[in-house]
Amino acid sequence: MKSLLVLVALFFVACAAGPDLPSSQATHGDLAQVQLLMDKANAALAAATKREDIAPTLKLYEDVLALAPDHKEALVNAAMLRFMHGNDVLTENDKDARLATWLKGREYGLRALGQNPTFRAAYEKDNDMAKQTALLGEQDALAMLWTGLNWAKWGELYGIIRAAIDIPKVKALLDRTNEVAPKSHCGGADRFFMGYWVVIPGFAGRDPKKAVAAYEHAMSLSPECMPAHNVTQARYYAKDAEDQAMFTSLLQKAIDAPEDPPGSIVRLVNNLARTEAKELMTKTKEFFE
Repeated sequence: MKSLLVLVALFFVACAAGPDLPSSQATHGDLAQVQLLMDKANAALAAATKREDIAPTLKLYEDVLALAPDHKEALVNAAMLRFMHGNDVLTENDKDARLATWLKGREYGLRALGQNPTFRAAYEKDNDMAKQTALLGEQDALAMLWTGLNWAKWGELYGIIRAAIDIPKVKALLDRTNEVAPKSHCGGADRFFMGYWVVIPGFAGRDPKKAVAAYEHAMSLSPECMPAHNVTQARYYAKDAEDQAMFTSLLQKAIDAPEDPPGSIVRLVNNLARTEAKELMTKTKEFFE
């Protein structure tokens, strides 16, 4: 009995404790060289329109990080592209590669979060992620978002026990993102919650109505990302509700949406969503018959 109690106690400690923050590292290269590489990476991201652009753009940001490991903008964008690489480029057959890319994305996000000195000092004393996220603000929103999203994908693929341990920390990061900067990455935190409230089990608080609320919140704040919102809502809520008409309607609206203007991340986000919408549409019979 005593051993069981010890195991239970250790489980709850694990649920609260987060990973160590990566140590700060000095810039290795000339600052002008770093800026030239950063300008090249930013230009590639602004021009990106499709899945095939993700890996080469990611490499450009990682070239920056090879010289300046703590370059916050490069870390945040590399974390975003790591998430996209695992989600939109690698296939289900690439399990090990997907685990590795999402874990690396989480590392980049944590490194970016560690540049908030108040958060770092508190977290290194008490690494309860859910507790310490209150110290993060609007300037940390994208780092929180991509830390949380990469972490969620990695834990989900790693296994159900890992996911159960990590989800309170992930949820804390994305709740805080929604508190301080809900429009971050076109309502990216809301899109997480569209899936979260549908897929978690009943004993953990499953509530599809909250998925609808997350969709409506995202649409009200970031209507320009309707294709991305619709695809997420179709994949999770409509499919779970066994509502084929809603599923196909959401996807068709995403597919038919006009092309976004160049120079904004919105174009890449929505184009990736349109591609996914077309793929999901081909699986309609599989999902509903």
